[in-house]
Amino acid sequence: MEIHVPTALAQQLGDTGQPVPGPVVGVALVDTGASRTVVDAEAVEQLGLSPIGVADFSTAAGPSRRPVFPARLEFPTLETHIEFSSIGGVDLTGQTLPDRDTQFVCLIGRDILSRGVLIYNGIGGMWTIAF
Repeated sequence: MEIHVPTALAQQLGDTGQPVPGPVVGVALVDTGASRTVVDAEAVEQLGLSPIGVADFSTAAGPSRRPVFPARLEFPTLETHIEFSSIGGVDLTGQTLPDRDTQFVCLIGRDILSRGVLIYNGIGGMWTIAF
């Protein structure tokens, strides 16, 4: 998946001749226990996004208040993008695939999953999502 600056900001930067940061590309984890989608705080820093507020998040580590940012998420293989007026920036350090050292850049929560159909085939070890 790709994390981008929001479309409106990209347009504004382009109109004023400023460079538009390239996307942060990485692996996302479908988290059916998460009510909201979040992105890694380091990815937000790489994009140079400024916080627009704070929100409460409940995580495995307990509740916390985290900054929220506007952002656009793109799922190239699904040919889908979602504009977020506010998405949480959280520390995903150490959240990796079990068999690889690949860190997640995003946890996909039910706010996205509720827009489509998610099918999990546990026996086959596969999942499918359609929007």
